[in-house]
Amino acid sequence: MPQNLIDPEYENKINELTHLNKQLLSEINELKYLNKQLLSENERLKKS
Repeated sequence: MPQNLIDPEYENKINELTHLNKQLLSEINELKYLNKQLLSENERLKKS
């Protein structure tokens, strides 16, 4: 059985950072969605 080459402490940090990265990507996607809504609303208001 091959020895794990990654120090467990580093592995934990990598997992933690991976989790945080996924959270950030979710936040970014939500902000993109909200931004699109605001842009649409802005266009609608300009036309009225």
